[in-house]
Amino acid sequence: MVIRAKERSGGDINSNKLRLLRLLLEAGVNVDAPRKELVQEHLDVESPHDDPRSAGFISSVRCVPRRETPLLMAIRTGQHDVVRMLVSHGADPYASKYHYGKEVEKTAIEMAIAAGPEMMDALQCKWESRYFSLFPAQVRHNIFIALCLAKRQAWPLPPELLQVIFAKIASPPFPKLAKEASKVKVDKGGDLGCVDDDEEGV
Repeated sequence: MVIRAKERSGGDINSNKLRLLRLLLEAGVNVDAPRKELVQEHLDVESPHDDPRSAGFISSVRCVPRRETPLLMAIRTGQHDVVRMLVSHGADPYASKYHYGKEVEKTAIEMAIAAGPEMMDALQCKWESRYFSLFPAQVRHNIFIALCLAKRQAWPLPPELLQVIFAKIASPPFPKLAKEASKVKVDKGGDLGCVDDDEEGV
């Protein structure tokens, strides 16, 4: 399962792409299915010949194998809403590690920490009303029912208490992530195998 978009970093894919992702998730696709590909890495070399069949030809690129789940790809490409939607629909941050050649092997927690606090918040998938549409249909339905009951019964519930109730309904699937993340030391300048090319992200 791969959803692609042109945005490279610092933002989320548009609402149409998120709707498509939701349809795939609710249709039961394997949310942790790994993606394998060969990434072309440009080398700082110049070949004396243009024809690769010529003796002495030196390739200006090398192919590096990369393996990642949709969640790892979303973290790598900086797509916060996609991370929230994947985790809330069961994507397991412990299921796999990001592999790039033989040099890089990162967990989702390590990648999220390296990406910054906003990405770590997305990985924890805590309830906030502004992210209502990113949660599974059953969670959205249960929150709607709870809100309707509160209004019908005229319960004098302050908005803060309602938010607590909604947070319980949409409880994060991996509540220990924050505690475990505090124990992880990550080199924020470390290479995650991202290449500066025109490839498309999640």
